[in-house]
Order: sequence, then structure tokens, then C-alpha cells
Amino acid sequence: MRTAQGGKVYSTFFYIETRFPESAPIDRFVLDDDLCFGNFVRSFKNMAVEGQLIFDRPGKIDFASIQTLDRPPPDLVQKHPFIHFGNVFISPEGSNSSLKVAPPFNADFSKFRKLPNEENTHHVTRAVAKSGTFGMFEAPTWRNISSCSGYRVPYAINPDRDSNGAGLVYFANYFAFMDFADRKAMSENSKRDFMRSEIDSRALRHRKTCYLGNVNLDSSIEVEVDIFEDEARPEQIGFRYKIFRQSDQALICLSEAIKVLAR
Repeated sequence: MRTAQGGKVYSTFFYIETRFPESAPIDRFVLDDDLCFGNFVRSFKNMAVEGQLIFDRPGKIDFASIQTLDRPPPDLVQKHPFIHFGNVFISPEGSNSSLKVAPPFNADFSKFRKLPNEENTHHVTRAVAKSGTFGMFEAPTWRNISSCSGYRVPYAINPDRDSNGAGLVYFANYFAFMDFADRKAMSENSKRDFMRSEIDSRALRHRKTCYLGNVNLDSSIEVEVDIFEDEARPEQIGFRYKIFRQSDQALICLSEAIKVLAR
């Protein structure tokens, strides 16, 4: 894909939500499992593409109950693993830290179902960037158990491991950066003592992530982590991550996740 001026255009993620219901936890799926996906795709003009996916083992999803391809029915989202993607088209302006929205000139999105502007997750990203939170830990049963506020874990980008084919820091590696940081936070900055087996067993239940920028391959980042505990369900641990570009302290990613410890 190219801009009208011939510049390169890439699709990048700016929002991702992942949810695993209790009836289908992430650790129930193993290597070589057969999976069946329902993929619901919409586009906002020629600037952004949204994907909502449900998946499970073959025969588990009642596809006959689906009446529209705009989005998966709420009851199926509650029963099966769910992923919500928001993609936007960008073009680097000379460095990975300066990415510009660049609608592709030579691509046709007319066959996609239309994404209403009010349902565009871009609005979620803007609100989160302003408030600094997705609000996942506002219920009275959640409490912050970090020993010290502002705890940060530094990480130097590995250009050979952390980059994608376009020379950008691969979006999926941000989850590895955050896992690296919450492991250290659970060991070093928690009022609750976690056993090594608990740290090793933590499994994702629900996560929301927004990307606000990127970083050069020769740069470093700092991951700020807050830890939360659900007093009603102590096996549920929450994390709020803020990833900063070390060179200018710009916030480039914000995420909140609920993980479950082995019982």
C-alpha cells in the first residue's frame, strides 16, 4: 500500500482487547489444538480497520445463532475467547518515534462493513491517554498493593529480536515487555508475598491495551507497573502498565490486565 505521493503505508495496531471467560481460560488451549474463528471486520473510511474475533475448539461456537456480521453477539463473547483489534494506517516520517497517519491511496475498502465513528476505538484510546486508566480496577473490591508508587522497569530494545519486517518495534513484543515488568514487580514491589509458583502460573483473563507511539530500535523504554488485588477473589491480580520512551519520557503505551493465579 502507498500514499498518493508514493510513500510506504503500514497497518499498525492502536487498540487491543483480549478476554478469556472462566469457562474457556487461556491455559486450556495447548499446542496443536484445532481452533475455529469467527472474524467480524469493519472499516472507518480508508483510515482504520476494526476486527472483532471469537474463537474456540470446533463445534463449540453456535455460528447458526449469528444474525449479523457487524460484530459477534454479546452472548457468544461471554462464552468464548474474544479479541478486539483497532488498526490504523501509518507511514514513518524518518524515525519510528514519529509515525504519521497515512490513508492508503491504492486500496479499496468499499467491501468492508462500515464502522460508525462513535464506535471507533480511537475514541477509547484518546480517553485513556487523557485519564491514564481504562478503569478496570475502580470497583471497591480492588486495592493497590504496590509497595511504592512509580515503580519502573527499564528495558533496552533488542533490534534483532523486537523488530518486525517494517523495521518497527513489533506490537506483540509490548506484551512481552509488560510480562517482564510485572514479574519483577511481583517479586520486588508488592505488599503481598507471591510464591515463585504463583508468579510462574499467572494466566491472562482480560486485558486492554492502547498504543500511543513507538520507539526507535536503538532506544530504551521504561515500564511503570502498579499491582492490584481483588479482595473478593484473591486469585485475581490486576496490573496497570505505562510504557515510557526513555529518550523523552513520552507515554507510548498504556495497558491494564487481570491475570489469574493457579489455585
